[in-house]
Amino acid sequence: MEHETQIQKLAQGWQIINLQFKTQAEAIVEIYTILSEILPPVLQSIQTINHVIKETNKFDTDENERQRKELVYGTINETRSSLNNRLYLLTNHQQKLKTLMDQQNDLLLSGMNTNEQLNGSNSPFASICYR
Repeated sequence: MEHETQIQKLAQGWQIINLQFKTQAEAIVEIYTILSEILPPVLQSIQTINHVIKETNKFDTDENERQRKELVYGTINETRSSLNNRLYLLTNHQQKLKTLMDQQNDLLLSGMNTNEQLNGSNSPFASICYR
């Protein structure tokens, strides 16, 4: 009886870990999806605004105004470049994190399978599955 209680508690702990994995995976995918959908159009809009500033600056005869617009153009260009780099880093980190989460899941499933084999088919682990 004591052994079954410990097995049940262990199964409950693994269920909590499994739920944590699922919740984290869903949140990460949602955040990544939102950002990866929003950033490209924002970058395109910034690029368009920057192009308009550069084109209108060609017709400006006031040297002070021209220098001011060049400064704005440079600042926007730096911002666009920084956002582009952040999007690349976001994608890269998301891919690495997904790989790590898949490895964690594989280890969890392996541990549950091992326990199920040791305790027979009536193991409380039989109902836990991340995928």
